[in-house]
Amino acid sequence: MGGPHRRRSDALGRYAREYLIRGESMNEFKQYRRKQIAELRPYVPGEILQRVSISEVDELAGSPKLGDMIARNPKNHDDMWLVTAQYFADNFEEVNKTIILEGGL
Repeated sequence: MGGPHRRRSDALGRYAREYLIRGESMNEFKQYRRKQIAELRPYVPGEILQRVSISEVDELAGSPKLGDMIARNPKNHDDMWLVTAQYFADNFEEVNKTIILEGGL
């Protein structure tokens, strides 16, 4: 009994135990700066988001909604997720296309 989900759970538990044995906490978050350009487009109200990941927290807050953005992995365009309007406004700005064409940031 247990099936594939049980095996995955056991594996995750093993990794968590190894992490804790090393004296590291799973609650210690560090700040990281992104190295690459992000690809995003506006959410269009009413569009079907079958292939877009939306967090439960964002869904409970009413997303997807006007102003939200759809992000995609530049190396795997099938990997897409929703970015809330507020997070987008706080963390992103459009890249100047002439800078990209010139090869620098």
